[in-house]
Amino acid sequence: MEFKWTFKAIRTFENASKRILKQQDIKVNGQPVATNPLHAGAILANFIKMSDIMAAAVAATLSAQDLDKKPTEAMTDAESQIQSMLDSGMSLEDIQNDIYRSYLETNDPSSIAIWEAARKRDQEARAKILEKSSGEPATT
Repeated sequence: MEFKWTFKAIRTFENASKRILKQQDIKVNGQPVATNPLHAGAILANFIKMSDIMAAAVAATLSAQDLDKKPTEAMTDAESQIQSMLDSGMSLEDIQNDIYRSYLETNDPSSIAIWEAARKRDQEARAKILEKSSGEPATT
């Protein structure tokens, strides 16, 4: 499945995700996150693991529906699409990475190599931790 970040999708996602962060009263250093200026990339990088944020990203990039006008319908469709991806063998991490990579392709293509290098280092660090805890080589 291909995620398409258009300018409208970015605006839609930013508005919806700020509402989600405000509703859930997410705070960083005691300050509500929703009161800080946030852009789509920062929200994706920091909050994509939240199911509502992931669903908002999927709804904004895959559906023609407007999250402002039909939020419940759009989020339900997004959840169905996420479940279809999971049923096809993808993991939530795979979906999250695909969403973020597609955002970078649209918004900041020059940073993709840096992001991929950081992901590779993270995977190697995870493998070492798993290997130490189990005593056997880890596969990631």
